Amino acid sequence: MSQPSTLHSVIRLLSKATGLAVIVFPLLWAIDPGRVFGANMVLEQFLVAELGVALVFILLNKAAVVQTSTALFWLAIAIAAMVLSIVLFGHFGSDAALFVQPTPWLLLLASSLFAFCFICAWLSVGFQTAALVAVMLAFGYLAQYLDSPFNAAPIKFDRYLVYMVFGGQGLLGRALDVIAGTVTPSLLFGVAFAVSGAIDAVAHAGAHAVGALVALVHLDDVDVVVIMVVVVQLRVGEVTDASLPTRIFD
Repeated sequence: MSQPSTLHSVIRLLSKATGLAVIVFPLLWAIDPGRVFGANMVLEQFLVAELGVALVFILLNKAAVVQTSTALFWLAIAIAAMVLSIVLFGHFGSDAALFVQPTPWLLLLASSLFAFCFICAWLSVGFQTAALVAVMLAFGYLAQYLDSPFNAAPIKFDRYLVYMVFGGQGLLGRALDVIAGTVTPSLLFGVAFAVSGAIDAVAHAGAHAVGALVALVHLDDVDVVVIMVVVVQLRVGEVTDASLPTRIFD
C-alpha cells in the first residue's frame, strides 16, 4: 500500500471517530450515567469538548479529500485545533475561569478559536455564510460608533473579543449549550424512536386503539418525564386525533 493511501486511510478513520464523538458527547452529557460528568466537569468543558471534536471533524474531512502534501497541512491544522480545545478544557476546569479579563493569554485563546471557527465555517457552509457571520460579529463591535437605533454600549475591542468567546452569549455560551445539550439529544432520541418502529406500531395498532409512550430522560439536574402521544384514535390505520407532547418536571 502506498504512503498516500495509508495516510488518507488513517485520516478517514480519525474523521469517522471524531464524527461519532460529535454525536456521542451530547448523549453522554444528557444521560450522565452515574453522574460521572456532572460531578467532574462544568458545562463549559463539555461545550469546549463538543466544539473541539466538531472542528477537528471538519478539518479531517478536508484532509481526507486532498493530495498528500495538502492533507498533511490540514492534518496539522486539525491537530492544532485539538490542542487548543484541550487547553481551553483545562482552563475552564481551573480557578482562572472564574475571572473573564482581557489578558494576553485569553486574547490569544479567543483569537485562535475565532480563526478555527471561521475556517471550519468556510469549509462546511461556504465562504459567503462564514463572511456573513464575520460581518455580524464586526457590527457587534462597531455599533458603538453608530447613531440610534443601531448604537450599542461602548466596549474596548480586547474585552469584546474575549467576551464573544468566554461570555454567556459567545461561542461557548447559551447558543451552543442549547444546540449540543438539548437539540442534538432530542433529535437523536427522535431518530431512535422512529427507527425502532414505535411510530409504525402505534399507527397500525388497530381501529380505535389508544397508545401511550413514556420516556424518562435525564437532562442536567432535572428529571424530565416526557409523555409523547398518547391518546390516538385510529380508524383503519389512519390517525384522526393525537395529543401534543406533554412534559412534566419533577
